[in-house]
Amino acid sequence: MQLEPKPLRFKVDRRGGRSYVGQMVDAIRQAILEGYYADGDILPSIDELKLSAGVSEIVPRIALRQLAVEGLVIPKRGVGSIVNLPKKQSVLGHVLVVTSELANNYLDATVSGILRESLIGAGYMVSQMAVVGGERGHADFSQLDVMLHQPLLLAVVLATRWGIGRRVIRSGVPAVLLAGDPEAKSGKAAGVLRRSRIGSLGDFVEHCRLTGVRSVTEVTFDAAVPWLAAALRGSGVKYRNMHFPYADTPSGHRVVERRMFDAMRGLCAKGRGKLPELFFFGDDYAARGALMAFLAEGVDVPRDVKVVSWVAKGNEPVFVKSLTRFETDCEELGRGCARYVLDVLSGTATPEGKCCATQYVVGETFPR
Repeated sequence: MQLEPKPLRFKVDRRGGRSYVGQMVDAIRQAILEGYYADGDILPSIDELKLSAGVSEIVPRIALRQLAVEGLVIPKRGVGSIVNLPKKQSVLGHVLVVTSELANNYLDATVSGILRESLIGAGYMVSQMAVVGGERGHADFSQLDVMLHQPLLLAVVLATRWGIGRRVIRSGVPAVLLAGDPEAKSGKAAGVLRRSRIGSLGDFVEHCRLTGVRSVTEVTFDAAVPWLAAALRGSGVKYRNMHFPYADTPSGHRVVERRMFDAMRGLCAKGRGKLPELFFFGDDYAARGALMAFLAEGVDVPRDVKVVSWVAKGNEPVFVKSLTRFETDCEELGRGCARYVLDVLSGTATPEGKCCATQYVVGETFPR
């Protein structure tokens, strides 16, 4: 153990759009895994990390807390954060959890947190990193490539953007993919867990049919909800799409909310008769912005427009009327993901698993 903490030579990138916490976590983790900090070493203090990186105190505080959850450091009062490299004989293997910065939201934070805790509890060493956008919207794979050169037992890819799963598979590291990525068809992944964000789609379509809804307008920022258009048209309901490009920023959800607020206010200004019959939002932050715009413009929901949204349970938009929604239980989804990954590691999993933690809940924004 060194007598004095070695400095972390690290400065945050203020131009790239990544969260400062994520950058610091990755920098400290890499320094540990590459041997710059050895087992038992004391990391620089929060004040030292704050000054060297040029950030506020909250950034190193949260970063060290996350590394403690991963098991890479042990906080000790009066001493600091002590590097804790698990002994080889007591660790079953090293698992990498890969997200994208745009997936840094309530649902994915909950799923990755439960997955990480389950793997650590089962005796695995876990690292987590985010792939972020680089210039012109392309992904920056530099950090991922460094991590993939570590001795990894498995990589769990929670991100569905930029072909991250394909990148991991090409590296030769066994991978479990979450959701229905194209990589799932190649048969090269160690396992694929398909999660349904729109469970009970039939309940929604039947609700539209029984209440006489003639058309549904889906608002999208990334990709449209699979099968929604076909399911609606098959029941005689017209499908329309209103697309907005996603904001590739660490505060993307706030940008989405504001952009939707402005867009809906502009639409409302054209008159109530210009509003669609029913809005479906595949993003709960977009729904939050739209509902606030309706309040600001005096739009009566559901008389002037009906609203349905996908939401993460516990993070749903707050509105004066209860929201009709596809509600995903993030904790249940996280537990299902953890069970499947542990089954893959033990060799008992099927090539493809399914986890549907979503139910259709009828509220006052689209009543029966």
